[in-house]
Amino acid sequence: MSFTQIEKGHFGEVPLDGLRWGILAAWPAAIHLGNGKLQTIIEERANPRQRKAIETITHGGETEPGSLIWQVFATTITEFLPGVIQGGGESIRNPVTGAPHQVRVIMPTGFEFTESEVVSGKSKAGGPIELELDGSHAHIARIHWSTRGVVR
Repeated sequence: MSFTQIEKGHFGEVPLDGLRWGILAAWPAAIHLGNGKLQTIIEERANPRQRKAIETITHGGETEPGSLIWQVFATTITEFLPGVIQGGGESIRNPVTGAPHQVRVIMPTGFEFTESEVVSGKSKAGGPIELELDGSHAHIARIHWSTRGVVR
């Protein structure tokens, strides 16, 4: 599961500033073995051109092979689904004091992001991919992507 908010961006001539979207994906075995299902969720205020642009991105379209996580995932998906999902995240907690505890992951050459913060996630989805998680692993990252991959 992944949630994204676009601070400023576009896909070709289509502005995507401020839009939120996410994906929910499931595979019957290891991801690289394929036969996955992917659900793209786009907030209601997106217009039809914006929806099409975000679907193209999440389906790995117009992206150089191997350059972004969405394109890599798309090669393992056999079914793209519509759907609705709810989710959120908060800082993980120090197990002794209960205080917020920041943990960062740095991947200088990662195709997902360069740096992220590990958080505790909560998710609920119905439909073809049912899911209910509370206190699960999640991360938040500020990213800059292009059709050639992560912009550094």
